[in-house]
Amino acid sequence: MGGHWKRAQRTRGERRPAPRNVTVRLEPSEFAIVTRTISGTGGHQGLLLRLMGKLRGDGRLELSTEEVDQIRRYAEAYGAGGFQDRFKVLVAAIERELETRGNRGDRA
Repeated sequence: MGGHWKRAQRTRGERRPAPRNVTVRLEPSEFAIVTRTISGTGGHQGLLLRLMGKLRGDGRLELSTEEVDQIRRYAEAYGAGGFQDRFKVLVAAIERELETRGNRGDRA
């Protein structure tokens, strides 16, 4: 009951909460961007390496809620930089999947 009410109270343009797990499918151009060579050992690089380890050859990537939140944070909160474009590609794929789920009436 409470979750349904909260969902109904969201305003237009608000982010849809991430489901427990979401599987996204990257387009070939997105796959190429996300899998470019990584150098360094910071938080952005660590997350990208972990995601690349989970990325299947067909472009499917299963993400936890925590990973989705972290990807969104890295895409939006750190300004312009070397890795934000990769995270923004992932955010676009996540939003596309969530929109598809919403149109199908799937529940997360």
